[in-house]
Amino acid sequence: MRVFAEVLWRSIASGVVIIAESLFVQRRPLIVRIGRGFQRTLHLPRCLCAFTECDPGITKNALRRSSVAIMGTSVFFSLFVALPFCSIGRAGLQNRILMVFAMINPVFCSIIVWIVLAIKKPPETEASCRQTKDLEQAPLSWSVEDYDEFAVENNIKSIWSETCFW
Repeated sequence: MRVFAEVLWRSIASGVVIIAESLFVQRRPLIVRIGRGFQRTLHLPRCLCAFTECDPGITKNALRRSSVAIMGTSVFFSLFVALPFCSIGRAGLQNRILMVFAMINPVFCSIIVWIVLAIKKPPETEASCRQTKDLEQAPLSWSVEDYDEFAVENNIKSIWSETCFW
């Protein structure tokens, strides 16, 4: 049973990494445009903005980590709600505490991830915006920190190579 649980856990975590890469990281310009629009709509102060006004807006590494965190909590808490529903039937949906907990936790995680992204974003100055525009005209438009060709492969290898926590 322990082996089955470990394989199930690692399979779900690997799936979350692959889906986050294909849905979010590869569509970074769209995510940045939506995030900047969200920030403008809410009139957030610069200290709470997770996306900078200078390009690229957010690094691939930060986007990868945040999307995996949000998707991971959503998947695992959806399973947390689905298991009682499967075992006790429709009465599981009438348990309001379980439903509220399952909905509030991914929202809370999203807020925490947003705050962490806002805290860890690079400082935005006129010089950095000018430097970014100069880099866009150069042959290599992304910084070295932002480029990781084998990031998904390395993340999946680390999921399967670590010892299980139980």
